[in-house]
Amino acid sequence: MPPSQLPRPCEVSKLELELVLNAVAEGLCGLDAEGSVTFCNDAFLRMTGYQTEEVIGTNLQELLRRSQPEGAKNGREELAFRRPVDAQLPIHTAGQVCWRKDGTPFPTEFWRHPLSRPSCLTEWVATIHDISERKQAEEELLFEAALLEAQSESTLDGILVVDAANKVVRTNKQFVLMFEVPSEILTSREDSILLRHVTERVENPEAFTARVKYLYSHPEEKSCDEINFANGRIYDRYSSPLMDSTGRNRGRIWYFRDITERRVAERELRLAQFSLEHASDDVHWVNSQGRIVYANEATCHSLGRSREELLTLSISDIDPRVTPESWPGCGRRLKRRAR
Repeated sequence: MPPSQLPRPCEVSKLELELVLNAVAEGLCGLDAEGSVTFCNDAFLRMTGYQTEEVIGTNLQELLRRSQPEGAKNGREELAFRRPVDAQLPIHTAGQVCWRKDGTPFPTEFWRHPLSRPSCLTEWVATIHDISERKQAEEELLFEAALLEAQSESTLDGILVVDAANKVVRTNKQFVLMFEVPSEILTSREDSILLRHVTERVENPEAFTARVKYLYSHPEEKSCDEINFANGRIYDRYSSPLMDSTGRNRGRIWYFRDITERRVAERELRLAQFSLEHASDDVHWVNSQGRIVYANEATCHSLGRSREELLTLSISDIDPRVTPESWPGCGRRLKRRAR
């Protein structure tokens, strides 16, 4: 190639600079002292929808607000990069809304740095990143957090979440009420302090503490048991490891439900069953078809039949006065008498 056809050094440097700028994924542009664009890369053009000739020489603030609808949010706010000459320090902002040429808004993250040796026009370099996907992900996380909050606060269970470093990361109001946890203990976020507070209230502190320590030393295990408290309350306790989507253990979650009334009702039912079973009077139950569904010991003794045999019979089999045809009327009379 003749020397006259070789690229000049300055042309090579300009070409290399353009290749580097256009290889960057973020939007880049240079700004003069008044905030007007002196150069931009392809990513900036794709982001905004403008052509190069529409951008160069235009104030960046005006360009990115040119298509903004009247009355749109942030309409009166000035972008952080309106006039670079107003501040001689680097600027970083996130969340400001800009508008593309077609009028669609997009949230941005913006960096502006002064050049240590400004060129004849460019005094600042601005980097603009479209953070629409990040904002959408943040909104989804906020929704999931709100949903989790609503679920945890609407349940009957007390919920405690402890991370892998034994720090309390979450409790719901029901947990605080069930264990009467003072605010200073919640504020400390120390699981060891919370454990001492709860241990003071259980019926068997040694067994309670031993079980908790065992589960913390075996992070993969699940557990379900009951806790008896010194005040007579009974809680059902369920614990499970917290595993993320990669299988990494993130801590442990505990669920507590007050089952005191249920256990009291169960004891009363067992007592009633025992009393019925050992009553001196004959007691037997029949269903709407007249089939025997229960007979106590006194009934078995007086009729001379086993309970298993009686449960295969109907009332007409043990009382000749009642026939299968007359049972519906007898059953109705017995119901009215019971009322």
